[in-house]
Amino acid sequence: MKLFNKKKNTNGNRRFRPRSSLRKKENTNRFFLVATTIFTLIIAITQSIITYKQLEASKLSYLPFFIIKEKSAPSKYLKDSEDESLEIVNLGFPIINYNAEFEIYLKATKTINHYKKTVANLYFPIQYYDSNTILSGGKDTLQTMSGTENKGNLDFLQKELRNKNFDLAMEGVSYDISVTRLIKIQYQDIEGTPHTQFFINKKSVSLDEYQSFKKTIEKEKAKRDDNGDSLPESLEDFSTNDITKRLDEHSSTNETHDSSLEKIPALIIAPPISRLPYSSGTG
Repeated sequence: MKLFNKKKNTNGNRRFRPRSSLRKKENTNRFFLVATTIFTLIIAITQSIITYKQLEASKLSYLPFFIIKEKSAPSKYLKDSEDESLEIVNLGFPIINYNAEFEIYLKATKTINHYKKTVANLYFPIQYYDSNTILSGGKDTLQTMSGTENKGNLDFLQKELRNKNFDLAMEGVSYDISVTRLIKIQYQDIEGTPHTQFFINKKSVSLDEYQSFKKTIEKEKAKRDDNGDSLPESLEDFSTNDITKRLDEHSSTNETHDSSLEKIPALIIAPPISRLPYSSGTG
């Protein structure tokens, strides 16, 4: 007769896992869940960045790309003279409602050679081109501005100034001229969004650079003379004497200019020493 009834082990030989093992497994599962979430988030962000860059690249492919071209050709009317033209070319995507505004100046400069210091700048508004061909949109060449003997007239004035500079070499002063162009291009893209682009000569610049340069020009723009005569508009009407005279007057009124600099010659040549008659010393 059995005194005790042994209770059957319903779990067989399986042992209960300690609580520390269960906690470790839960922590491991939680770690993998967090890691998976972070990895998924990284992939999503990366895909968003790639999509954004692709969208930006796609937008750029639908934008125009403007360049400014200057061309010179022999004059049709005068020998040894040249005509200069300016072209605005779109190498990018076609556009609509194209328009451009031009401001063209003859820039005159006075320099003290000894110090290589520019003491005066003057900007003369000029009519450098006399014909204009323009398209309302599209691509390739959108606008052509052509001049007649404009490059030849500019070369003639520059040659006269070089001769004058040679005569003034002992005074250490030199004068120079060049053409400055301000160009403002307005257009609409294929979606009808308006855009504006700015150029100084052939260089594309920002709005701030463009406005800053315009302020400089307004400050140094040539004014009417004392007699109230209007300024010349064509290069044919300019004279080197008038240009240098205006520069001299402008430099003398320039507050930052030290007038004593003009008195310093660029080169001082000592006169030759005459040789005294030879004396034997015998009386």
